[in-house]
Amino acid sequence: MTLANAFTAAWKDLKAVASKVATALTDNGAAIQTVVTDASTVVAAVAPSLAPAVTVFDSLEEAVMGKVAAAASDIANASSLSALFGEVWPAIQSLVATLENHPTVASVTAALAAAPKAV
Repeated sequence: MTLANAFTAAWKDLKAVASKVATALTDNGAAIQTVVTDASTVVAAVAPSLAPAVTVFDSLEEAVMGKVAAAASDIANASSLSALFGEVWPAIQSLVATLENHPTVASVTAALAAAPKAV
């Protein structure tokens, strides 16, 4: 398997997982927010001194969930790796070409090809 083929296989897997993550976050976003809000209320009631930290955590949770949802959506909706990475794609392709021709990669690839296959 070449690195280009490995990238293609990884892209298909990443896209499938990203699509599932985006769907799960969309479908469960309200429930996730409710759990965080309820937990924040309990923590603030049990330990009032933690209330400022809980407020910061609530804001951070919303920001992180938003970033994860956006990234998952970007990946799920991208038509290809080149579309996802945009202007840095040529640099990635150059790295792939360099690695494919590197002696260490060639020896590892040869060793993997020669290894007995699991039944």
